[in-house]
Amino acid sequence: MKMMVYCKLISHNGNSDATYAFGAYESDMTGRITFYSDGRTPLIGRHPDSGHVSNLWIGKLLQKYSDALKAGTFKEKMAYEC
Repeated sequence: MKMMVYCKLISHNGNSDATYAFGAYESDMTGRITFYSDGRTPLIGRHPDSGHVSNLWIGKLLQKYSDALKAGTFKEKMAYEC
Protein backbone atom coordinates (compact mmCIF):
# COMPACT_ATOMS: atom_id res chain seq x y z
CA MET A 1 0.00 0.00 0.00
CA LYS A 2 1.36 3.39 -0.98
CA MET A 3 1.47 6.15 1.59
CA MET A 4 1.24 9.89 1.05
CA VAL A 5 2.30 13.06 2.80
CA TYR A 6 -0.04 16.00 2.22
CA CYS A 7 0.67 19.64 3.09
CA LYS A 8 -1.56 22.70 2.87
CA LEU A 9 -0.26 26.24 3.40
CA ILE A 10 -1.55 27.94 6.55
CA SER A 11 0.62 31.06 6.65
CA HIS A 12 3.93 32.48 5.47
CA ASN A 13 6.28 35.21 6.56
CA GLY A 14 7.23 36.91 3.32
CA ASN A 15 9.58 34.58 1.49
CA SER A 16 11.57 33.36 4.51
CA ASP A 17 9.36 30.70 6.13
CA ALA A 18 5.96 29.07 5.83
CA THR A 19 3.78 26.96 8.11
CA TYR A 20 1.81 24.08 6.66
CA ALA A 21 -0.82 21.69 7.96
CA PHE A 22 0.34 18.16 7.15
CA GLY A 23 -0.73 14.57 7.48
CA ALA A 24 -0.91 11.14 5.89
CA TYR A 25 -4.48 11.79 4.69
CA GLU A 26 -6.04 14.80 3.00
CA SER A 27 -8.93 14.50 5.44
CA ASP A 28 -6.61 14.67 8.47
CA MET A 29 -3.93 17.31 8.07
CA THR A 30 -3.75 18.12 11.78
CA GLY A 31 0.04 18.24 12.01
CA ARG A 32 1.97 21.51 11.76
CA ILE A 33 5.36 21.98 10.11
CA THR A 34 7.40 25.06 9.26
CA PHE A 35 9.69 25.11 6.22
CA TYR A 36 12.48 27.69 5.86
CA SER A 37 13.88 29.15 2.64
CA ASP A 38 17.40 29.37 4.08
CA GLY A 39 17.73 25.58 4.22
CA ARG A 40 17.26 25.09 7.96
CA THR A 41 15.77 21.80 9.09
CA PRO A 42 11.95 21.94 9.03
CA LEU A 43 10.38 22.38 12.45
CA ILE A 44 7.55 19.99 13.33
CA GLY A 45 5.33 21.86 15.75
CA ARG A 46 2.74 19.11 16.03
CA HIS A 47 2.34 15.59 14.66
CA PRO A 48 -0.93 14.57 12.95
CA ASP A 49 -3.68 13.14 15.15
CA SER A 50 -3.99 10.00 13.03
CA GLY A 51 -1.81 8.30 10.45
CA HIS A 52 1.95 8.10 10.66
CA VAL A 53 4.21 10.47 8.73
CA SER A 54 7.87 9.55 9.12
CA ASN A 55 10.72 12.02 9.07
CA LEU A 56 12.03 10.18 6.00
CA TRP A 57 8.83 11.01 4.11
CA ILE A 58 9.07 14.65 5.15
CA GLY A 59 12.66 14.64 3.92
CA LYS A 60 11.57 13.26 0.55
CA LEU A 61 8.84 15.91 0.31
CA LEU A 62 11.46 18.54 1.13
CA GLN A 63 13.72 17.21 -1.65
CA LYS A 64 10.88 17.28 -4.17
CA TYR A 65 10.04 20.92 -3.46
CA SER A 66 13.50 22.16 -2.41
CA ASP A 67 14.03 24.54 -5.33
CA ALA A 68 10.71 26.31 -4.74
CA LEU A 69 11.22 26.43 -0.96
CA LYS A 70 14.77 27.82 -1.28
CA ALA A 71 13.43 30.53 -3.61
CA GLY A 72 10.80 31.44 -1.01
CA THR A 73 8.02 30.25 -3.30
CA PHE A 74 5.63 28.50 -0.94
CA LYS A 75 3.00 26.47 -2.80
CA GLU A 76 -0.60 26.32 -1.54
CA LYS A 77 -0.49 22.50 -1.56
CA MET A 78 2.30 19.95 -1.68
CA ALA A 79 2.20 16.15 -1.70
CA TYR A 80 4.62 13.25 -1.90
CA GLU A 81 3.83 9.60 -2.59
CA CYS A 82 5.97 7.35 -0.42
